Amino acid sequence: MAADKWAPTAMEEHIDRVVALGDDGFTRLEPEPKAVPLADMMRSMEETFASVRTEAVPVSGTVAKPRPATVRVYLLGASGTGKTTLAKHLSRELGCEHLTGAVGNVMKRMGITFDQAMRDMELMDSFQLAIWEEQMRMERPFWENGYPFVSDRGFDLMAYTAGQARTVAQIAESDLFQEYMRRLKTPGTIVMLMRPHPEVKAQTDGRRDAFLSPEWVWKVDGVIEYLLESHRVPYAPVGTACFRDRCRLAARLVKAVAEGG
Repeated sequence: MAADKWAPTAMEEHIDRVVALGDDGFTRLEPEPKAVPLADMMRSMEETFASVRTEAVPVSGTVAKPRPATVRVYLLGASGTGKTTLAKHLSRELGCEHLTGAVGNVMKRMGITFDQAMRDMELMDSFQLAIWEEQMRMERPFWENGYPFVSDRGFDLMAYTAGQARTVAQIAESDLFQEYMRRLKTPGTIVMLMRPHPEVKAQTDGRRDAFLSPEWVWKVDGVIEYLLESHRVPYAPVGTACFRDRCRLAARLVKAVAEGG
């Protein structure tokens, strides 16, 4: 196997994709997708997340620019709340990776659209589980090697799973989900909840239209807040629509965490 790849785990074999990190960011090899039984995918997810705590990922070739561990920033929230815009700014300021695009990556790999998934429950179940796996795969080398990152997605994907698929109970009761929530409480991790605001206008791309209605946005926001509170995850709510103020709040949080506050 090439030096810039690692051996796929059981779940990676299911989705049939290997991810490598290089100077150009995420490089993906994407063969034709294959159908995966739901039970096999759930079992595979458990195996892969368990491996995160035990497998050693070689640093050489997997992370382009080794940096000392500083902070990990999660920007959570409904679609159209400004997560990606702020994440791009923070990743530039911190000089670290911006983890994004889990949903789009899975759609491309599976060769489907939102409309297709929303009209096929089996497909939606597999789609939502695959998004979870993709998010964990993107985060995995950074957690294992202690490198900082900014992610514009995280466990907030659960809100969409709850509203669209039949797998939310399986995920919520799994060890992988409980471990993920515990990670959000580790030192050096910042969680910011981007609250809906009428002055924050999302750029529609034709894919997210169904998720930008006020009713849906507030529904997702409520699920995310419930999960944060019920799991006692410290977080900073971001209610202002002013981008400058959002950047200043994020800068203060990063400084406080970096200084051990």
